Amino acid sequence: MFQDLSKTINEVVSFTNKHRVDTKFNVHQVADLLGENGNPDKLWASFEKQAGVYVLISFTASKVHYVDMSEKDIGSRLYYWLFKANKVQEALSNNDIVLTINLKNQSYMSPALESFLISRLSPELNVKNVA
Repeated sequence: MFQDLSKTINEVVSFTNKHRVDTKFNVHQVADLLGENGNPDKLWASFEKQAGVYVLISFTASKVHYVDMSEKDIGSRLYYWLFKANKVQEALSNNDIVLTINLKNQSYMSPALESFLISRLSPELNVKNVA
């Protein structure tokens, strides 16, 4: 898991340095965002109304589950995948990692970063890899 998290952060830093994009990282466990370890409101507040990209990383297996983005608010996109019955939610465990990359000042770079990370990380649940 830490190798995948480290690789993901290195890829993001490579992209953001090359394109001079300002970012802020947040790392949480799925259980924390679901409120199973206390009140999640403070955690969600750190990214939910920000543009950016999020990456769902397996804690036990060496793989990235899913990469997605929002040009407006990461929280509404991530909420769906964590709380509604769907292919991503079914693949997650409470120990899995959620990495959010806030792009507050350059929201227009969210689609580019998402595409870059999908091509570099080959997440198992993104449509390009499910056929």
